[in-house]
Amino acid sequence: MALLLAFFVLLHAPSLFWGFFADDFTHRLVLEHPREHPTLRPWSLYDFGDSASAQAITFDDAVFPWWTGSDWKARFFRPLTSLSLWLDHEVWGRRAAGQHLTSLVLQGVFLTLVLWLYRCAGLAPGIALLAMALVALEDGSVFVVGWIANRNSLLEGIFTVAALGMALRARDSGRPGPMVLALTLAGLAALSKESGIAASAACALLWWRGPGPLLRTGSVAAALLALAYVVSLLFAGFGVTSLFYPTPWGEPSLWLEHLFVMLIAGPVSLLTPFPVDMLVAVPAAFWPGVILATLVLLVVAGPLARAAGAMAQGAFFAGFALLALLPEICAPPSDRLLFVPAIGLAPLTASWLAGALGSGVQRKKRAQRLAWLVALSALPLSGFCLFLRGVSFVRSSRLAREVVASAELDPRPTERRDVLVLQAPSGIALLGPLAAWRFDTGDRLTRFHALQLGQRAVRWTRVDPRTFELESLDEPFLSNLFERVFLTSSRPARAGERRRTSAFEVELRECEPGGVRRFRLRCDEPLEAERFVFLTWRDGRLRRIAPPASGQSVELGRCERLDPLLP
Repeated sequence: MALLLAFFVLLHAPSLFWGFFADDFTHRLVLEHPREHPTLRPWSLYDFGDSASAQAITFDDAVFPWWTGSDWKARFFRPLTSLSLWLDHEVWGRRAAGQHLTSLVLQGVFLTLVLWLYRCAGLAPGIALLAMALVALEDGSVFVVGWIANRNSLLEGIFTVAALGMALRARDSGRPGPMVLALTLAGLAALSKESGIAASAACALLWWRGPGPLLRTGSVAAALLALAYVVSLLFAGFGVTSLFYPTPWGEPSLWLEHLFVMLIAGPVSLLTPFPVDMLVAVPAAFWPGVILATLVLLVVAGPLARAAGAMAQGAFFAGFALLALLPEICAPPSDRLLFVPAIGLAPLTASWLAGALGSGVQRKKRAQRLAWLVALSALPLSGFCLFLRGVSFVRSSRLAREVVASAELDPRPTERRDVLVLQAPSGIALLGPLAAWRFDTGDRLTRFHALQLGQRAVRWTRVDPRTFELESLDEPFLSNLFERVFLTSSRPARAGERRRTSAFEVELRECEPGGVRRFRLRCDEPLEAERFVFLTWRDGRLRRIAPPASGQSVELGRCERLDPLLP
């Protein structure tokens, strides 16, 4: 068993070479200079603040792009995860491999607890082992384990599994000790990540119909714990207002779209190496992918439903999978959102496969063939693809970092410098360019201003010494996934709207239902001033480009995508 667990953990060994990625750079700088950000602290590394209350340093540093909504907010309450990353930093410093090693150890703890949970639920040893293997090989675990900033999901999973196991023991024994421990662990899951509230909700449902008044009391206590948690977050100002994270009360149609995709693609992703991430990363693949997932789900839904009905804890696991998924729907559809819901789906799948493959009855040959197909897809094929994704992301993470690190810029300027990036091959690489640049160079005088987060071809027209216009020759600006991180409403933009940054003012000139076609930017000084540097992607690097003369235009062709895994 130890060798098998070690094998599942070592499938993530390529992450040791990922280095830091995206939000990791912001976390490193906060841990090294805890007073430089208005809201982020070592014990609160996910409180990115809001645009309304941003202090002067945030505005001056151009932390938010020019299109950020005035009511934008991204304040996540994850103190336990923050403390874990803080401890990692104290032990490993800037050695990313050490922090990835911590995540590998935590994955081993998680899988051990998953196996223990399934045994507590009464699953036979073989079925429990098969279910644990399905969880270990779930596609989304590659980023949960490999991306240091995604430690929140890993810790949420650990405490959730431990809470569910103790909740089952409390129901079977009727003793208060396991009940109190289950509620404590459920609280720790919620302190690791907001969706950890599903652990408290699951305890409440599990105990409500249990024998004896003590379990009924525990059920009420679990429900009150979940309610108190939500109310506390709201009163403390935590929450999110962003099109990237739609809520059912803010953007219900977009939230329902996310729910629709995950309810269809989620189970299929557990059974196959179906890439949910590609539905979002490659818009052209969205509807073909959804249709394919629907067809697969229609084939396997019946056996899964029958397996759930035949299991003693089938209804509990199915209900928990849904409870764990619902809080995750605010994020764009992704494989990593299934890390915790897979805990509920895996035993249903394992029970079905074990029953179908163990039958020798002639009339069940068709069911056996389907079960063999699913078993081969969910186990060896998914395992191979999981390892392959981990290996391929070694290159992807390096390329993402080099977008900013290799920019044609002097790393030691002598005075303030505003760098305007006209286009780039990856939107995710420009979500937080300042943190990555400062981490690598220590330069405190440079400000990065991404004028878009896409590869669009653009027409760059000079209006006067201080003013230019940028027009998209492809899809409109503010229409891709990562640009929506800083938008707060799906209401169409209107021509004439103005936005202000620390270096320039933007006026929207031509808008359409899908976004902005053309905007005008007026700088505080002439474009030729030493303060301003313009960059565009050319020959595999962000290179300097001189602004056109007044009244002249320059057309920049569409950038090639940096990497299929980096939209």
